[in-house]
Amino acid sequence: MFLELLEEGLKAKVEVRHHKKYRERLEQEVYIIESTNNVDYFLIQWDMVKEARKRKIAVGIGRGSAGGSLVSYLLGIISIDPIRYDLIFSRFLVPERCGLNWVDDITVIGQDMHVGKGEKVIEVNLEDRQVVFYGKAELRIIRDDKEMTVFAYNLQPGDEIQFDNRDLLWTLNELLK
Repeated sequence: MFLELLEEGLKAKVEVRHHKKYRERLEQEVYIIESTNNVDYFLIQWDMVKEARKRKIAVGIGRGSAGGSLVSYLLGIISIDPIRYDLIFSRFLVPERCGLNWVDDITVIGQDMHVGKGEKVIEVNLEDRQVVFYGKAELRIIRDDKEMTVFAYNLQPGDEIQFDNRDLLWTLNELLK
């Protein structure tokens, strides 16, 4: 729903000739929002502002650092186009404030995890890193030239794990729950 609303907002508020520029910024913001588990926050804000406008309750155009959010603009939470006015998103939602560290190499350490009886922790040794997954973590892999999603406990030797930073952050979030 979140992504569909953003697509609707992009089509309604941005000229097609500017879509590439806006989409690049949008992908960066969505990455941060999803990685910091803030999608629900934005959907709640969208719903409250939509309902307020429906009831003819005055809603501000945006204030503070939230005015730098393209996601907020496309959802109709704020009325300020942050790209038009060169506003910065990172003043609003900074990964470091959410306990996320942006590093190139990451090792997920499972020593402090509380694993229930019968649950597995899967250790994967890659060429450049060692990663530990909770057994029920879903991973995108390539096996026998076919892309698929499997649980970590279903990994087989030779599976090519399709990592990106989002996967690593989601895995970290799952481990820290």
